[in-house]
Amino acid sequence: MVSAHVRLRRSARLGHPPYIGAEFYLEYGKFDYYVTVPSNMIVAGSGELMNPKDVLTPTQLERFAQARTSDKTVIIRSAAEVNDPASRPSSSGTLTWHFHMDSTRDVAWSASPVFVWDAARINLPNGKTSLAESVYPPESVGDGAWSRSTEYVKDTVERFSKQWYPYPWPAAINVAGFSTAWSIPALSSTALRTRARCCFGLPRTRSATIGSHARWLQRAPQCFHG
Repeated sequence: MVSAHVRLRRSARLGHPPYIGAEFYLEYGKFDYYVTVPSNMIVAGSGELMNPKDVLTPTQLERFAQARTSDKTVIIRSAAEVNDPASRPSSSGTLTWHFHMDSTRDVAWSASPVFVWDAARINLPNGKTSLAESVYPPESVGDGAWSRSTEYVKDTVERFSKQWYPYPWPAAINVAGFSTAWSIPALSSTALRTRARCCFGLPRTRSATIGSHARWLQRAPQCFHG
């Protein structure tokens, strides 16, 4: 049995109108949270990873930094490395992953010992950048499947940001899981058996739940909701 310990600090700003008709009802606020899991796990969480040096290997740190400046997908942890103990900074005990996210109503995280992880830079119209990320099991690898997820997340967020409102968060993450089109701000879960453009095509895509269902558009002046 795998257990995780989560510590959360949240500060809210009052005065925003409620978002009626969906599952998000909290006020906008700042989330600072810590997820402690067995050391063999990779954790994907809403917001920015604050302590990569504590939870990634030197090689993964280099790849993570490269992804922040790359328009092409960078593999941070490959399928071949999933079962390699050297792909984790510690072979025993636990590690604590620290995430922070501002101006959000909620956060979510996902963890697995078999996550493949890749990422690429998102270019925003205001000159800022964000990071498109995907985590998925080895059986979901393939150009007709999850190996192109980050490419689609990047394209989706860039398109939506130009058309409606700039994406406000430091990362947009797509997680391969058992749920289809489940989403929380900056993180969505798509079925791990998703294949090809039947589900990843734009603009009506499962990866587009990052944009339309992650509700960054509710912050737009036009009050547009995807």
